[in-house]
Amino acid sequence: MQLIIRLFLGFFLVFLNGAVFSQYKTIVSGRVTDIESNQGIEFANIRVDGTTKGVESDVDGKYEIVLNTNEKVKLIFSRVGYKPIEHTIPSFSQGQLRLNLSMVPNDSKLEFIITEEKIISGGMVKQNVEELKLLPSASGN
Repeated sequence: MQLIIRLFLGFFLVFLNGAVFSQYKTIVSGRVTDIESNQGIEFANIRVDGTTKGVESDVDGKYEIVLNTNEKVKLIFSRVGYKPIEHTIPSFSQGQLRLNLSMVPNDSKLEFIITEEKIISGGMVKQNVEELKLLPSASGN
C-alpha cells in the first residue's frame, strides 16, 4: 500500500512540476518587413539578448520564437543592410504574442570603385567600366 502511495505521489509531483514550468511559455510570432517597400525581409535574425537562442525569418519575413521564462526578455531583430531593432517583451506576457516590425535600411555608401581595366588571358572576358553598377557593400557601410 505504501508503495502505491509513493508511486502515486512521485507521478503527481512529476506532472505538477511540468505544469508549473509550462505556464511560463510565451510564443512570439509575426512578420519582419522593409519600411519602404512593406515586403517581407527574409533571413532576418531574431535573437534573445544575452543568450544563444534565436530564429531566422522565412522568405516572407515570418518568424516564431518560443520563450520559456516569466521574466522580461529583450528581442533583437537584425539583418545585414538594416538598422537593428530591440524590443522588450514584458514579464507578464504569456501565451501567444503577435509582433510585426518594419526595419529601416542602413544608409550605405561605397568606399571606392575600381576604375582600371585589365585584360586577363585564359578565357576571361574584358569588362567595361561603364557597365559596372554601384551596389551597396555587404557590411552595410
